[in-house]
Amino acid sequence: MRRRVSGSECYVAFGDSMIIDYYAGGPGWGAASLLYKNLDDVYPDWKGRDLATLYPGIRFHDLTSDGATTDTVLSWQLPKAPTVENQPTIIILTVGGNDILHQYGVPEKKGITLSYEMKGRLLKIISYLQDSVRFPKPARIYIGNIYDPSDGMGNLEKEGYSRWPDGLKVLDHWNKRIEEVAREKGLTLVDVHRHFLGHGVNYDDPSGKHYDPEDNTSWLWQVIEPNSRGAHEIRKLFWEKIYEDSLK
Repeated sequence: MRRRVSGSECYVAFGDSMIIDYYAGGPGWGAASLLYKNLDDVYPDWKGRDLATLYPGIRFHDLTSDGATTDTVLSWQLPKAPTVENQPTIIILTVGGNDILHQYGVPEKKGITLSYEMKGRLLKIISYLQDSVRFPKPARIYIGNIYDPSDGMGNLEKEGYSRWPDGLKVLDHWNKRIEEVAREKGLTLVDVHRHFLGHGVNYDDPSGKHYDPEDNTSWLWQVIEPNSRGAHEIRKLFWEKIYEDSLK
């Protein structure tokens, strides 16, 4: 299904290293870029399954940045957003992972408090996107949650990280806040967390409850950033949601 759009309609990506190009392989390789335009020679099975094909004429504005937090999106990315007049806009956002990294090691109780502070900033981001004249309704906003690089095992010590006893619990609270924002603001939640289990730093540990014997591969470049496979998997998740909406 194709729908030609006017020259003023655009697709905008906000967020962090989950969807940037750099760690996935360079320009065009990140999840946000692949969602816009598939690399046909690399992913021939995905030829035509991109926004440039689904919405001929749509423009791509990539405002993602390495290390971005909710503060970064608020203070740096949003002010650089393009003005889009009277046209629906597709927006994707992945943020929160670096916020939690900055609080690495905190106990669960403190993590809960911090998760609500993160939620407050995230609500400001979404309110701007939904209420600003830059993005007139009906903007379609898709937000990804945060994957667990430990594959549910809560152990990143082999990668040089100190043990964080409450890490999985804190991450769960962070993802609950993102889910709450999605529900409260009418966004589409993209469940990156569930999809990535079994493909983090413990991907090759058969004792892990999420071990995938049919695809025991890592989707991470290092501990945090997705590699090319990870970027491809993230774009698949966003594409499925966006394409589903295009059929409505």
